[in-house]
Amino acid sequence: MKKTITNTFISLLICMLLGTSLGEVQGSYSTRIQKSDSITETEDDQSLATAVSISVGGDHTCAVTAEGGVRCWGVNYYGQLGNDNVTIVDSPTPVDVQGFTDKVVIAVSAGFAHTCAVTSAGDVWCWGNNYYGQLGNDTKVDSPTPVIVDGFTEKVIAISAGHFYTCALTSDGGIKCWGDNSVGQLGYITTTTCDYGPCSSIPMNVVGFDNEGEDAIAISAGAYHTCALTSGGGVKCWGNNFYGQLGDGETTNSSIPVDVNRLNSGVKAISAGGSHNCAVTSEGGVKCWGYNSDGQLGDGTKDDSPIPVDVSGLTSGVKAISAGGSHNCALTNPGVVKCWGNNEYGKLGDTSTTDRHTPVLVGELSIGVKAISAGDYHTCALSLGGAVKCWGKNDYGQLGDGTTTRLTPPVDVFELTNGVDEISANYQYTCALTDTGGVKYWGDRLFGSNDPDDNFVNTNSSIPIDVEGLTSGVKSISTGKYHTCAITSTDGVKCWGYNYLGQLGDGTTDDSLTPVDVVGLTGEVVIDISAGDDHTCALTDEGEVKCWGSDIFSQLGDETDNTYSNIPVDVYGFDDIGEVAIAISAGGHHTCVITSEDGIKCWGNNSDGQLGDKTTAERNTPVVVYGFEDEGENAREIIAGSEHTCAITDTNGVKCWGLNRNGQLGNNDDKSSSIPITVYGFTDDGEDGATISAGNRHTCVITSSGAIKCWGDNWDGQLGNGTNGYESKIPVDVVGLSSGVKAVSAGTQHTCAITDTDGVKCWGDNTRGQLGWRLLWVPVDVIGFVEKFMVYLPMIDR
Repeated sequence: MKKTITNTFISLLICMLLGTSLGEVQGSYSTRIQKSDSITETEDDQSLATAVSISVGGDHTCAVTAEGGVRCWGVNYYGQLGNDNVTIVDSPTPVDVQGFTDKVVIAVSAGFAHTCAVTSAGDVWCWGNNYYGQLGNDTKVDSPTPVIVDGFTEKVIAISAGHFYTCALTSDGGIKCWGDNSVGQLGYITTTTCDYGPCSSIPMNVVGFDNEGEDAIAISAGAYHTCALTSGGGVKCWGNNFYGQLGDGETTNSSIPVDVNRLNSGVKAISAGGSHNCAVTSEGGVKCWGYNSDGQLGDGTKDDSPIPVDVSGLTSGVKAISAGGSHNCALTNPGVVKCWGNNEYGKLGDTSTTDRHTPVLVGELSIGVKAISAGDYHTCALSLGGAVKCWGKNDYGQLGDGTTTRLTPPVDVFELTNGVDEISANYQYTCALTDTGGVKYWGDRLFGSNDPDDNFVNTNSSIPIDVEGLTSGVKSISTGKYHTCAITSTDGVKCWGYNYLGQLGDGTTDDSLTPVDVVGLTGEVVIDISAGDDHTCALTDEGEVKCWGSDIFSQLGDETDNTYSNIPVDVYGFDDIGEVAIAISAGGHHTCVITSEDGIKCWGNNSDGQLGDKTTAERNTPVVVYGFEDEGENAREIIAGSEHTCAITDTNGVKCWGLNRNGQLGNNDDKSSSIPITVYGFTDDGEDGATISAGNRHTCVITSSGAIKCWGDNWDGQLGNGTNGYESKIPVDVVGLSSGVKAVSAGTQHTCAITDTDGVKCWGDNTRGQLGWRLLWVPVDVIGFVEKFMVYLPMIDR
């Protein structure tokens, strides 16, 4: 029989209360924390609490309170917040998990969509998603309240929830796991099968950690693999090994634990991430192994490693480590946090969304952190006094600050409060033309970096930067999905970004981080430019239209059926003997112009009626938009969105046609239309439309009074009315912009405007920094957790 590891159990309880790793208190000395008799409470409100440990999951977060309860916040689609909410409503502030009023919780672990907790009695309770049996109650039924996990004869002293499975460490050094076992992550072979592969809805022993095997003193479940720290200081892992995350030098999955190379001893803490792992050595250094596409191994490269490698700059002084989905954070001796890896949504906390291949300091996080937890898309830290701060993705309120911040009201773009003449927003970036003729760029820098060493590495910028070679001499700009084009002071055109379909027009299909000249425009005077998803069109002073790039949907309009053209081609019908175009707009995969007769012609993709010719047939030459022919209305302005088109008429009314799935046609309906229909509120008795912009699936208009109204998709707050997630089929007011707006540009999921002071304001999705608001990606306070001021006296037991 194996010995019962009583000392380890006591040490682990101390760890859980302090928010530190078990390995940190294992060794020659044990550290206990003595609280002084004098405790100053910041508030007497019963709704306030102090946290003693935290755990970050997929899109939710949970904390154990000093009173032994659990509070969770964020997404609640499967009931993973545990508050018995029958409507399964997400919460941007912490809510109490039900059922623990007569129990003392000592640890909590948040998985992708489920949560588990250990009580002082050694019981395990789980709640949330149960599709793979990860709640361990011998069912596959989701539960919005905790259910007890059966099958433990020994007390459970630690818990770790993976994506769709759970593992527990027992007081005798054994490990039991349950849930998804599709790649062997449970550490044993199962006979039960779920819809997507093997699974178990009850706990079973992991091979090698039973009565005859080794003692485990810590466990960590990743996305689809698990690792354990043994009593001898070694590390064993099992499950998915596609990227070498088992650390055995191979890439073969294993349903039984295998030794991690070079880590047979001397390890004091482990953490399993999405497809990688990290360990803290007895010297306080950090080693990581497995997947490294975003630099999460921290060795300055993007090369996967099936064996542990040293994290740059962290060779000593590290107290704790937490591996997230594709990033990691480490707590150093002074209580400072450093993070590295993928930085989408700003989850590294360094005020940017730039991936980091070596550790960087978390910004605006004061010294005094005692625990850290990295999730899939966000990160949280626990202070010495029990307050919680989080940063990163906040779609479902997982930061706990009372918001689901996508920056739904407009915010000023950093250092662009004046001096901007033109704005162009598209996919996940924004460009501005300054009054000095320069171009500035922010958001996803993959498509316009001014750093020659980037080599197309995705390094986002949340603040405007200069486009290389275009600091002056530019007259107009237009952004496509993955490329940008500009008209220069010499009336030529330069483009940069992706070029796989010739959308840069330089005669090649070579991508370019810096602007290149569009060929074939010699002698032409370009007066307008418009970039679609992967094609570009230019309007000359002679009224001719020339297009280049993708022609998969006939969007070049040259009467051919080519796949693409990497040089400009003439659009059919707009030449010396044909009709004259006076305005142009390229949409996702279609193009429209206003003719000299004030009519509208369109060509290209028409699957949703975006050409407005009463059909849904693709057109490789321009066709007349219904209602804007000789006897119809006159068009004053045209804008093509991704799959819809809108125009302002000479009576200042607004008409739209095409896809209407999200209400982007603004007629209080969701039925698509192949002919123009009137936008609600812009009629003879309504408001006047002055200028218009169409994004992916939303539309915005500046009225004659200088106000902005938007309608359509609002998943990321791109309508600017202070909400997100709820579309609007009629125009709504943009908060704070009821006057003084000069120009507007609707991107894919964000919108930007120029004010009468020539400043820029943006709102909506900010995952790549496309709003130009640099202060988003820093820690914010979680509501309801207060700092209690205590004096901590370390005592050494020999």
